[in-house]
Amino acid sequence: MEKTTYQALQLPIELIQETLSVLDRETAVLVEQALS
Repeated sequence: MEKTTYQALQLPIELIQETLSVLDRETAVLVEQALS
């Protein structure tokens, strides 16, 4: 039961981390463009 719950949580966590890293890169690009 616990293992199944852990596996169920694992994928959304990876998706969230991937989304955040993409947003970080896009934000960095926008900041660079705004400063230049």
